[in-house]
Amino acid sequence: YEMKRAVILCLATPVCILAGSAIASLHPMPGLDSGAHGFTQILYAFSSMGANNGSAMAGYDTMGWLVNGLGGLL
Repeated sequence: YEMKRAVILCLATPVCILAGSAIASLHPMPGLDSGAHGFTQILYAFSSMGANNGSAMAGYDTMGWLVNGLGGLL
């Protein structure tokens, strides 16, 4: 029972990061770079939010309602 809870705890952060990145990439924001660089900006921002770091790549606008809402859930 304890091992199941430990595994769920260890996997919760990566699952939240990937789910948030997937939702944010489905609804691209204005000013976001296109292609792989734009996806990297999204993934870096959500990884940073998941680690409570608060940083983002240059040019990524974190003032959108979607990013703030998803980041608050992380």
